[in-house]
Amino acid sequence: MAQQFHLGKFLGNRYIDELHLLSPQYRSEEIFVISTDTNRTIQSATANMIGMFGQRARCGIDYPNLIEWPTPFVPVPIHSYEFMKDPIKCLEKLKNSNRVNNRYGSDPFSNTNTKHEGGECEWLERLKYYAHSAHDMTLSALFSTFQFDHTDFDRDGLPGYAACVLIELWRNNDKGYYIKVLYRRDNVDTLIDLTPHIRGCNGQQFGCSLELFKQRSLVFKPLPNQETVRYKFVVKL
Repeated sequence: MAQQFHLGKFLGNRYIDELHLLSPQYRSEEIFVISTDTNRTIQSATANMIGMFGQRARCGIDYPNLIEWPTPFVPVPIHSYEFMKDPIKCLEKLKNSNRVNNRYGSDPFSNTNTKHEGGECEWLERLKYYAHSAHDMTLSALFSTFQFDHTDFDRDGLPGYAACVLIELWRNNDKGYYIKVLYRRDNVDTLIDLTPHIRGCNGQQFGCSLELFKQRSLVFKPLPNQETVRYKFVVKL
């Protein structure tokens, strides 16, 4: 947890103080944190958020003004999911069930109705920071899609527990978008620019164009085959 706390401070310095991407205090419309459903990754995400926002938290505003409250803990929501489960197929079964639709007199999953009644999803446009708390093997798998020769970028072995990959979206003066991929190893407050080393980005020193990054990554995108890309559910409705 201490390593994640220091990582959170490092990320706060970068995205709040240096780049001014995020507000100094936590705002739910700017940041979304997700974690695999294990104790370690959820605790890591919590410690990371304390490091990012705790030193900037305002008593009585960002957290309760109570003697018993662990200052300066800001309860940032950590969303989690079970690694081997995905309830999407349940929703598909429900959507295609005439019995359920007839009972309520409408299709609860009609895209037209959802857009008409709820309007555009404006909160997604305001989201600036998406964090995923996962595992060392997750980073190694990501590195394999970059087609590195080693499991930890330029060396063998697994990444450290508090290692972090940053995938940043930038816009240049010509209003073109490009990607930067940066890597921070455990307890080392320096960033390694991985972008020039990613196969398919043509060794670009100042980022990989968004279109080029998308094209070189398509080969690693799973085919839309429900039986191979997610866990099977048998749902009786």
